[in-house]
Amino acid sequence: MRRLVGRKNYIMVEFQITIAVLVLMLVLIMPVIYKAKERAKSRICLSNLKQCAMGFTFYSEINMDYMPYASRNKYGIPWTLLMISEDGLKNLTPRMVTCPVMKKKKKDTTWWRFQPDYGVNDYLLSSSGDGSGNVTGKLPRLSDPSEKILVTDSWRNSTDGTPQLDSGWYYWERAFMLNRQNNQMGRPAARHFGNTIPAAFADMHVRLIQVPDRDSPESSPYFNYGTPTGYNALSWTSEKKEE
Repeated sequence: MRRLVGRKNYIMVEFQITIAVLVLMLVLIMPVIYKAKERAKSRICLSNLKQCAMGFTFYSEINMDYMPYASRNKYGIPWTLLMISEDGLKNLTPRMVTCPVMKKKKKDTTWWRFQPDYGVNDYLLSSSGDGSGNVTGKLPRLSDPSEKILVTDSWRNSTDGTPQLDSGWYYWERAFMLNRQNNQMGRPAARHFGNTIPAAFADMHVRLIQVPDRDSPESSPYFNYGTPTGYNALSWTSEKKEE
């Protein structure tokens, strides 16, 4: 009888040790799994942004080199209506402007028109023509396309100045930091890894840009046009005079 009791106690100790080891392994593995999932989502996001950049390039090729409109203009046509269709007959589809980090979309099937998860750099497009915002520039005329930020993850502004974390917006301005309370505008969104903004450049390459402050993208020189780096990344500059 004593042997049975001793054996039973020994088995219980083994079981407790096994559970403790499994819990410890889980604690150690969970951060690795989380990081792997985040990396996978960021890769999907970068792939989508590359598709967007390619879509802009294709649009310019079939429109006499002109870029599409970024935001509202005298025609009331944002880039999303020019380039996205659910039937795939245009350059992009709603899936290509969906960030995997964001929640599933609303029942409103037209969310992608003004609330895609990706927003374009309005200044690079709308201010690249004659200065009126109604004529865009010609993509082949853009100098240093590898340094020009074209489209990024985006958040819509709230009237209290904070980003709407459950909603993207179709464009952001170079001076987005001065329009934080305008909910008809957006801002670059650092929603990957807690402080990283996926971005596509005018030459179609993509990269992740870390920012010190998630809610203030301008804390990175890339998104602060008051710095030489930011001015070069956010502003249109032509190799030669537009024709």
